[in-house]
Formats: sequence, C-alpha cells, structure tokens
Amino acid sequence: MSDGNDFNQRNIAEFRANHGRVGGPFEGAPIVLLHTVGARSGTPRTNIMMYLADGERYLVFASNQGADYNPDWYWNLKANPDVRIEVGDDIVDVHATELQGVERDDKYALQAEKYPGFAEYQRMTSRTIPVVALTPTGGSEDSSGLQRVDYDALYRGESPGEGMPPITTPPWDTKAPNENVIGWQTSGLVHGDVLDIGCGLGGNAVYLAKNGHKVSGLDISPTALITAQRRAKDEGVDVKFAVADSTKLDGYTDAFDTVIDSGMFHCLDDNGKRSYAAAVHRATRPGATLLLSCFSDANPVGEEWPRPAVSEGTLRDVLNGAGWDITSLEPATVRGAPDGAQVEMALWYLRAQRRDPD
Repeated sequence: MSDGNDFNQRNIAEFRANHGRVGGPFEGAPIVLLHTVGARSGTPRTNIMMYLADGERYLVFASNQGADYNPDWYWNLKANPDVRIEVGDDIVDVHATELQGVERDDKYALQAEKYPGFAEYQRMTSRTIPVVALTPTGGSEDSSGLQRVDYDALYRGESPGEGMPPITTPPWDTKAPNENVIGWQTSGLVHGDVLDIGCGLGGNAVYLAKNGHKVSGLDISPTALITAQRRAKDEGVDVKFAVADSTKLDGYTDAFDTVIDSGMFHCLDDNGKRSYAAAVHRATRPGATLLLSCFSDANPVGEEWPRPAVSEGTLRDVLNGAGWDITSLEPATVRGAPDGAQVEMALWYLRAQRRDPD
C-alpha cells in the first residue's frame, strides 16, 4: 500500500511540475488528477489516471488494472458525483455520470484501441469495467463586479487572474491562527464538529484541532491543501482536509456544529454568497453556530483599496434568507499588509445561529 501511494504521489508531483505531463507508464497519455472525498472516511483523495477526451467531457475508466473489484475512487464518485479535476494547469468543476449500454461499450472499445492495456484489463476480470463521464459544470459567474480570482494559481505562485501579478506568499498566510478565531475559541463559541470553510493553508484549522476540536478544512484549492496537510502533520494533529466548493458543499449534510469562516464570504459574488449561506445551512446540524469575519464596506474604495466589501445589509439579507439568525454583528479594525504596506482594515465579526423549523 505504501509503495502504491508513493508511486501515486510521485506522479502527482510530476504532473503539477510539468503542466499535466507525466513519464513512465503514462508517457504521452492524456492525464487527469481526480479529487474526491472518501465515501466512508471523509478523507480527501487524489488519483492520477488516463482519460479519453469526448467533446467537452473527460471519460475515465475504473479498470483497477484488471482487478475483480472497482477502485475506491469509483465509489467516491457514486457517493458524491460533483467533484473537481486538474487537467494541465487548469482546475475544472465536473459532474460524474456513469455511461451505460452501447455508449459505454463504444467508448471503452475506443480507449482499448488507443491503449491496448485496457483491452487486457477487461479480459482479466469478469466485471464490466465502468466508464465514467466527467462533464464540466462551469461553476458560478461573477455577477457583482468582482474580478475572478484563480486561487489555486495564486497558491502555486502564478498570476491568479488577468492583469494580476503573481504573489510569492499570500498576504493572509501568517502561519498562525487569526486573532478572531483565537477569540472565538477562547470565548467558548466553538463547539462540536467544526468546519473551517475556505481553510486555505490550514492555520486556523490546525489551531482549533490543537485545542481539542474535531475539524474538517475545506478549500477550493488543491495546492493550498497540500501545505495545510503538511502543517497539520508537523503539529501532530488530525484534520480532515478536502477540496470543495463552498457554494455547494456536496456530500456534507447535517455534518457540522460550528462553521468558521475567516475571509471566505467576501470573496464570493452575489449569487455565490446566497448559495454559500444555503449550503452551509444544509451542512450543519440543529443548533449550529456560524462564526464569520469579512471585509466591511467601511474600507476606502477605489484603486487604493481594490478589496471586496460587504455591507451590513448584505450580511443580514443573505444570511437571514438562508435560515440564519444573526446574534452578534460587530465592526472591527485590524492592521495588516495585504499589498506589502501596513494598513488598517475594517472588518465585520459575525455570529449567527442556525434557524430550525418549529
């Protein structure tokens, strides 16, 4: 098992270092990295595999090298078909659908013709090897004027968007928990199973785990989670990290008692904020608490302050409409260096309770 995992990790590292190209048994083949969450463990999984291009779809084959049972990633997709893949330097949200009948047979035959090893895999087993179509879902469009940011590119040290320079170190990476998270923890507001949504490089999740909480950290960036997992291991704590879209949270229902959001909400457009609030409500249990901090509209506007800003009205409208009762909403000012220069940043610190039917 260890040798197989090491092989997988080496190929994943080579894939990312070479813009989606891998040598050895994958030499010259189209390769995709598939991100899933363990159907039973809830642990993030990344698998490297060949694919067959089929229009806009990516077809993957659950051959398991001819074994008489389907690979784990197949069952993970059955449990949660909305996942994320890496293709070259791109990260794509996709929906998985298993092909059936003649369509399945035709596509498998085409793959076996291109790569005869797949014909041998089918001869080795009595099961019909599943063919799964991964269809891009497109994700949400930015409708509020916010420039789209590719956070995985940002964490890779590349330009995160048109006209945006690469950032060597994200300005929010202090390698320590945020002050507001420390405050929430020491005030006893964090309880039960905890979700750190938009966990980034894991500083807050690791801190909460060190204080005895059972923590899951979800982020849209696979690259960020590599660092987060390493930091948790270095600190000797167990945090379940996984790639997830905060506006969907597919596969997480009635799972958490506390949600920590330290800078996620303000990154979303208007539609994204509403989808996020509803998704977090679905992902939590009765009596759950949402602890959120975000940039305030009290910050200066203009080119000197190109940050997203959230008004009190937006917070109340979006969260109330999704089943959250705000119990505390306080303005705060912190000092930071988002662009290399020390500035004062106006924030909202919010606490809300999940509203449940009578």
